[in-house]
Amino acid sequence: MRQKPKRYTTFFERRRARQARGDAGRSYTFELAALHLQLLIAMAAVDDEIRSIEVDEILGFIDRTSLAHDDITRLSELARASIAAPPELRVLATQLEAFARRPALARLIVADLATVAAADSRADPREVTLLRFVCEALNLDTVPIVVPEPVSRAGGARAPAAPRPARIVASHRVRTAVRTALEASYESREGPFG
Repeated sequence: MRQKPKRYTTFFERRRARQARGDAGRSYTFELAALHLQLLIAMAAVDDEIRSIEVDEILGFIDRTSLAHDDITRLSELARASIAAPPELRVLATQLEAFARRPALARLIVADLATVAAADSRADPREVTLLRFVCEALNLDTVPIVVPEPVSRAGGARAPAAPRPARIVASHRVRTAVRTALEASYESREGPFG
């Protein structure tokens, strides 16, 4: 008879169990997350300028991953280094096979690429070409880059400018500190109810 999978009362219990198992049982490893991250940075850099709003989308990806705390820290360091010196597309293209074997992750990466491309409110032809190339490499239908219409306030005033890099980095630090504090509070408890 097949045994039922263990149910965890909190997200942090599940994360600790994954950490104890290592990469076994995880479909999304650090290596895949790093490739995903570098593709996002390549998309942001393909038009020769990485804007702060694109950096915010990239940091948002790091926050959404369900990796261990150490892996998230490594991803953040990789992001800083890759934003300073964006990865070469031809090197990343050879690694796309890792996503082609995982259709759900392939669709996620393509959606994230389209989001980063649209973040600066313009669709550069180089971004469209890169997205089409990735879709073909992953055997997916081409996804359009949907650029949001500029939002205007009453009286015709334009919406506020995109956040500055210092504010983005500060908000990322706050999110990281909150995550670390939450994890520490759960790790200090004995059992699910304290």
